[in-house]
Parts: sequence; structure tokens; C-alpha cells
Amino acid sequence: MTTWAALFILALGAMLLVSNESGMIAGLDSTTFGYVAVFLALIIYLGGGMLGSYSGRVGAMLRDAVTWLALGLGMVTLYAYKDDLVPIAARVVGELLPGSAMTVEESTNGLTKVKLRRRQPARAGSAERAPGHDLARVAETARARPASPGL
Repeated sequence: MTTWAALFILALGAMLLVSNESGMIAGLDSTTFGYVAVFLALIIYLGGGMLGSYSGRVGAMLRDAVTWLALGLGMVTLYAYKDDLVPIAARVVGELLPGSAMTVEESTNGLTKVKLRRRQPARAGSAERAPGHDLARVAETARARPASPGL
């Protein structure tokens, strides 16, 4: 039933858009009216499907709707703070993929510091790209093996 209602709204909206000569339909310009018709049909179609699948289980439908809204709000929140979370993400990637840059810091004298997690014992390395060149860098650390616990 909701499928037919959604199709009816789309057909009615299309007929009104085609027969329109003034550029305004129901107080809206043609583009806005087209968006309203499409989104109204989509909401009726999806809402009818949800009501049909949750027939008699209003509590479960509300719980699932709140869960999806919370997930959406969480995604929007993460997107809003994406610039603040980039250093955290770089550190996590550095821990999971040894040899990739963990943090890049600008020092007071203008030099850039890149912190790396070691790949092999006593070596820290990275793969870098410069315009037209692939570079592999390896830096030896001060110790070849970890210090004994007694020292």
C-alpha cells in the first residue's frame, strides 16, 4: 500500500512540474517542490516498510530508531572534531603499522619531527615519497636489544 502511495506522490509531483508555467507550485519554486515530492515519497515508502516489518512491536521499532539516531549523531560528532582527532588516529595507525609516521611536530626552530615505531629490533624505518622518487629510510637506534630488567 505504501509503495502505491509513494508512486502516486511521485506521479502527481511529476505532472505538476510538467504542467507548471509560472515557476511556483504551492508557494515553492519548481526545484524545491521537486525535492519535497521525492523526499516525501521516499519517507512514505521507507516508513511504510518499517511499520510493516515492526507490526505490533512498537518498542522494538523505537529502540532501533534511537540506536540509528545515536549512531548518526556519533558520526556527525566525530566529523565535527575530525581535525582534533587526526593526531590520535595517526598514533593508532603508527601502533598498528610499524614504520608509518605516528606524529609530525613542528619545532620552534622550524624543523619538522616525525616519530616512528620500530619495525625490527634496533631499527626504525619508513617508506617515503618525494616527487618522482621513492625513498626508504632506516635509522639505527642506540641499542641492539632491550636492557635487562636488573639494570
